[in-house]
Amino acid sequence: MLDYLYTGDYSESPSDGLQDKLPKSTISGFRFHAQLFTSGDKFCIPLLCEIAKTRYCDKAKSPFNPSEYLDSIPDIFFSPLNHNDNLKKMAAHIMRDTVGSHLTSPLVCSKYDDVAAQSSSFVKETLDICLTSNLVAWNCGTCEYV
Repeated sequence: MLDYLYTGDYSESPSDGLQDKLPKSTISGFRFHAQLFTSGDKFCIPLLCEIAKTRYCDKAKSPFNPSEYLDSIPDIFFSPLNHNDNLKKMAAHIMRDTVGSHLTSPLVCSKYDDVAAQSSSFVKETLDICLTSNLVAWNCGTCEYV
């Protein structure tokens, strides 16, 4: 977040020259962007929210990792400060459009079951998207989800 405050942008990896000095992050890109979105929302920085949302959406494009995506759901749906529902809607669209085809994997299915058991709001948001939207992904011009 400090990168954003100083430069108006941020990177998933440390800037040149710092990679060797800092410990490797074990957080996935999905979680990183979701947490930055939540921080931007908490501190009323709408432009940070927009950048984080766009980059979260970009992570859903290939190569897509459904486990990393599902790990990010608590960061989105369990945050008490999240006033902006755009990221929740985007995550539900990704679930419907992308993760569904990966549910044949026992690992992904197990992870989904855990997340669904913990977050009824995630399940409801995904079900609402399925019931009220066409089953074909739609495009806003920025990405194919929101």
